Order: sequence, then C-alpha cells, then structure tokens
Amino acid sequence: MYFLFTSTNFHGLFFITDNLTHRLHRTIPSLKIVEKREKRTDRQEKSKLEIALEQSGNGVILPVKGAPGSKKNELRGTTDGMLKVCCTQIPEKGKANRAIQEVMAKTLKLKRSQITLVSGETDSHKKFFVENITVAELQAKLDSALE
Repeated sequence: MYFLFTSTNFHGLFFITDNLTHRLHRTIPSLKIVEKREKRTDRQEKSKLEIALEQSGNGVILPVKGAPGSKKNELRGTTDGMLKVCCTQIPEKGKANRAIQEVMAKTLKLKRSQITLVSGETDSHKKFFVENITVAELQAKLDSALE
C-alpha cells in the first residue's frame, strides 16, 4: 500500500510504503496522510485495461505506443488504450518499427508477415494491422502475453 503525504516543510507530494509510515510520523509531526492507494502488483490488472482493437476486413487494427531505445524487448502493458511495446533498437530509418513488429510477432506467437504498419511511421503512436485474426483471438493472445 502507498500513502500520499504532504507536509508544511515539504512543498509537494510524495509516495512512501506502509512500513515507513510509523517512523515518518514520529520524525515529522506536521506530516499528514492525504490519500491511501493500493499497490498494483499483478500484471493481470494492467492487461485488463482496454486496448482499442478494431476489426477491419480479415484482421484487426492494433494501436501501439512504441518505446524504442529501451533496455529490453518486451510488451509492457497498456497505455491510453494502446499496447506499449518496448524495443532496444534506436528509432532510425524504420529499424525500431521493424523491431517492434518482431517483438509483437514473437511475444504474441504470430507470423511476422501477419503484422504490417498502417500509420505512425515516425510517431510513437502507431497502428498495426494484424491479418487473419479476430478481435477475440487477439485479445486472448494479449491477455496471455501480459500475464
């Protein structure tokens, strides 16, 4: 559990874990709890966030937030209705787009030829078309990959 604190001596808010709460109250008497928040620990909660999948012809449009230059190649949950995909490749001459495509294909157990970039070639907000799949099948693959 996280606690959101404020103090007269400290201008702003900060998070602190439950085990340090008692010690801080003794050290800083003007400290007040503003809000308690549950810590989100399991990745299933992240996957339950809606991804705005659209059925289009014989496939699905998948919105993606690309994060090139990351430390690892991975699917990292959802952000603003988009799948967040991290890749180690730098964004240069489409290399990151191809790397994001490979990460998605490998993680979702799809063929790389099934996934094509529709829009967002130079933007971090991209749309990929995934061929020969339904929204329900893709959602199931995303849920299992994000667990």
